[in-house]
Amino acid sequence: MSDTRHAARLALLRLAGRPVAGLGRLGRPAVEAGRTPRILLVRPDHLGDLLLATPTATVLREALPEARIDWLVGPWNRELACRAGGPADVLTLEFPGFTRRSKASAVEPYALLVREAARLRAHAYDAALILRPDHWWGAMLASVAGIPRRFGYSVAECTPFLTDTLPPPSGRHQHAVRANQTLARLAAARLSGRPPTRLLYDPHFAVRPDELDWARAWIAASFGGQTSEGRVVALHPGSGAILKNWLPERWAELVRCLRADHGARVFVTGGPGDREGVESIAAHLDSRPPVLIGETTLGQLAALFASADLVLGCDSGPLHLAAAVGARTIRLYGPTDPVEFGPWAPRDEAAQHRAVAAALPCQPCRALVGPPCGAVAQPACMQAIGVRDVLRASNEILARVRKPC
Repeated sequence: MSDTRHAARLALLRLAGRPVAGLGRLGRPAVEAGRTPRILLVRPDHLGDLLLATPTATVLREALPEARIDWLVGPWNRELACRAGGPADVLTLEFPGFTRRSKASAVEPYALLVREAARLRAHAYDAALILRPDHWWGAMLASVAGIPRRFGYSVAECTPFLTDTLPPPSGRHQHAVRANQTLARLAAARLSGRPPTRLLYDPHFAVRPDELDWARAWIAASFGGQTSEGRVVALHPGSGAILKNWLPERWAELVRCLRADHGARVFVTGGPGDREGVESIAAHLDSRPPVLIGETTLGQLAALFASADLVLGCDSGPLHLAAAVGARTIRLYGPTDPVEFGPWAPRDEAAQHRAVAAALPCQPCRALVGPPCGAVAQPACMQAIGVRDVLRASNEILARVRKPC
């Protein structure tokens, strides 16, 4: 977005803030005395961002054990919210800008906002947390819905629609897990008068026994029932943003090295949009690895990661999922910030993860579209990561894996 358009939008949002809040208060349902407080957690993003945000519900539940805490997420994240977001109702919304499709018209996002605000109004929420720092559309939605307390970050576009704010986490170089829970602690303290005592909760995804059984059977069948000591390595090369992806030929070279050095049994996973990249990796290898592209449920993918000795990939939601099920991970970072979105694990598991980045002066630019370098694919920060860098990290992690008895 140009500076002129950004300034014009900011001016309009600031102008709209007070009238929108006033409109939201009109016709709000009466609140029954002594009723259970109702809180809405809003996170429009995809897999990784929501997974890192899920402990916010636990923070609030500690301070407000009687509260009803609901999630508002994209339909693509409904299962994740249900399984990792704690006991809660999960509402879904095709958030503009996150559907990965073009909008029909300039009016569409605002018509949707009015319709969804009416739906939320019927729930009579007492508070909403806008967990994505720059999500002004979500902040406006909560305001139009008449939610009295609206917690978020003091990003210029958002503040006209919020009642309680914190400084944006990017300015503090905080990990997303810590930033989300800091906002939840603010809300808990101001809504209950008693802030949570525990400092941080870890994201966690519970894999069901039937999913683990399926994953282990698939791995055994894919490698011909092999029971050798060769390590099982999962490779998930896709990331949902082309500028975060590593070069296919380097992934292939890494696979060759892992096979030679560790007798590794490597399989490759990916979503429906990853097929071209996965096939390109396979084309560079003499022996094609087992491949699953868009063929697993969320739970099955998590179970595959939990069954592997190591999970490799770029900065992506599936790699956060791998850490959340206790898998060892190595992740490659280019435009994004490993301080903010790096591996998160309990302190006693920190040595099980590596973030590999080239540390160029321009990193992290955080621009996944139109970066300062002008790249449209394979930016210099990803090209600068060598196979030896990733292999060294892999060797360090695999050296900690106990050999089977």
